[in-house]
Amino acid sequence: MIVDGIVIVELKALEYVRKEHRNQLWNYMNLTHVSHGMLVNFAKDRLYSEWYIREEDGKIEKVRLL
Repeated sequence: MIVDGIVIVELKALEYVRKEHRNQLWNYMNLTHVSHGMLVNFAKDRLYSEWYIREEDGKIEKVRLL
């Protein structure tokens, strides 16, 4: 899902988020040139999210939330 052309939100319902799930979000970010991405996992016992930012050089970094 793309929100306001600024953020891609990838929704999952998995027991664990693995590298291939992150890679899917990163591929969407690179293909659409959207600079921010959010991976949200609705596990059965908790809600988990990760934020990423795509730099101008195409490198994707995880955002550290305080």
